[in-house]
Amino acid sequence: MTKLPTSRRQLAYMALVLFAPVVLTVALVCWAPPKPGQTQADMWIAVGVVALLVVMMTAILSLSALRHAIDITPDTLVVKHSMYTLKLERAAVTSATVRELPSMDAARLSTKKNGTALFGYYSGWFWDTRSNLTFCAVSGQPVYLVAFEGSAKCRQLVLNASPEVAQRIAAWANPPTAN
Repeated sequence: MTKLPTSRRQLAYMALVLFAPVVLTVALVCWAPPKPGQTQADMWIAVGVVALLVVMMTAILSLSALRHAIDITPDTLVVKHSMYTLKLERAAVTSATVRELPSMDAARLSTKKNGTALFGYYSGWFWDTRSNLTFCAVSGQPVYLVAFEGSAKCRQLVLNASPEVAQRIAAWANPPTAN
């Protein structure tokens, strides 16, 4: 199993997006004037709900930060990125091409199917402008586009990885032919 790189800057942006609403909620709970009939127990319930939200958001951010790996076996390619997973069977892929992208715009993504796109962080399932299902695992540079041929549901994989990992994926998808 190979770890994919993560970007601390993008994780900081994600933390900001996740925790900004919680900070505003805490401010409202702490500084809002009490309503008539409000008790101290009501305040503690509100604090407990906010604490539960903070724990849940921290768990989501931790999962996003820790789950970035790729596993290449002779039969499968598994990419785990944040909360999303791509699993391709070797039998469903006849060949693949790999190329480095100068920017994420070159991936020509159009719509999120089930994923996250924040500040250059792309994780999950997207449609491209040609209606190809694309799995993204991007949290830094360099970015590679792997286009699959065959009967696999996923037609493209966009990921940031080392050139060696990109070439391992190409070798997995394009095994040498026996003469």
